[in-house]
Amino acid sequence: ADDRRATVLIAPPPIRVLVVNGSPSDDFEDDEVGYLMLALEPLSGDGLGAEVRPFDAAEITVDRLTDPELHLRSYEVIVLAGLSVVTEAAVQRLEARVASGASLVIAMGPRVADLTVTNRALYRPDGSGLLPAELVRRFSVARRDSYYRVAAFEEAHPALSFFADETWRPFLQEIPIYEFVQVRPLDDARVLASLDDDGRSPLLIERPFDQGRVFLYTSSFHPSWSDMEDSPRTLIPLTHEWLRYAGTRREPPRVLSPGAPLSLVVDTYPRLTELVLPDGDRRALEGTPEELSDGRWRLPQIPGERTERAGLYIVGLDAGRSEPFAVQLDPGEGDLTRLSTLELEGLHPALQLLARSDDNSSISSEGNTRGEIWRLLATLCLACLIGESLWSAWLGQRRRIG
Repeated sequence: ADDRRATVLIAPPPIRVLVVNGSPSDDFEDDEVGYLMLALEPLSGDGLGAEVRPFDAAEITVDRLTDPELHLRSYEVIVLAGLSVVTEAAVQRLEARVASGASLVIAMGPRVADLTVTNRALYRPDGSGLLPAELVRRFSVARRDSYYRVAAFEEAHPALSFFADETWRPFLQEIPIYEFVQVRPLDDARVLASLDDDGRSPLLIERPFDQGRVFLYTSSFHPSWSDMEDSPRTLIPLTHEWLRYAGTRREPPRVLSPGAPLSLVVDTYPRLTELVLPDGDRRALEGTPEELSDGRWRLPQIPGERTERAGLYIVGLDAGRSEPFAVQLDPGEGDLTRLSTLELEGLHPALQLLARSDDNSSISSEGNTRGEIWRLLATLCLACLIGESLWSAWLGQRRRIG
């Protein structure tokens, strides 16, 4: 059994991103999210179609956030880019969506002028607001005079680990940033990147919000705030790695150890649940699916006694849908290596390595043969059997003579 492996590789669909443009413009250079949308849109040509795109991005204006026909549940990531005013109704909808598991990205921009109004709408000192930090004041320098750069970042974080490589590090740390907003992060906020100004001001902040996450980008996607938009080797990997991390759901593993229980999560309500074992046997799953806050459903738990056999399992749902998972033995159990002479002889005195002699015609023992008495015992047993046979024959002959 340890010579075979079963595994499940999930090819996720494109991450759905809703970009709220706080400063739309017909002029591409002056549009708040023009370069961001260009980085997120699928590639065209070279045979690449929509089926390979990593993101499914849609752009709206801020007034559409309160539109009842806009279903925020349809998006894993929501980007607020350069918003000046957000209504209370829009904030309530955003809070509900993020609390249910979505990620929210808040970026500054030219229209974010009144920081007090923005704080009043999105920030709470007790952490109940969406902003992970209080907005303090706006910093800017003339392009001809100076600029700020990324001084440090969390190299192990999934959103930024791409730039930990020495080849790509300059494309993050050497990009000029001319404007940003100074902030005071909450105690449980995590600063992912900071600038080289005197106060080491945060550039990118992450904070959990119920079941979701909120990111604050203290600079802007607008080309007037930094030169990031002029560097595709910065903008594309940064936005792709960042938003892919933000939009990745926390899913239970699909490869288990034998005897481990499993609770799968599906997007829609399953009317039928059936477990197909590796040998083809079918078992009904007992229990009722549980609806989660983000609209998905958790299937009844598959007990450990149903997953004791290694192989591929399938949870059959209604309308031909199925969810696979695999049970796999520890790969270390099948990693067989040759023992050395000392290791073999150390296991037990009777285990000795036999090697061929120089003429390759006989086998000689290299171990210690002292204390072996089996040959003597075998000779004595044979002598007794022969003596018994001779004694019996002699007795039989005397009886016939008498």
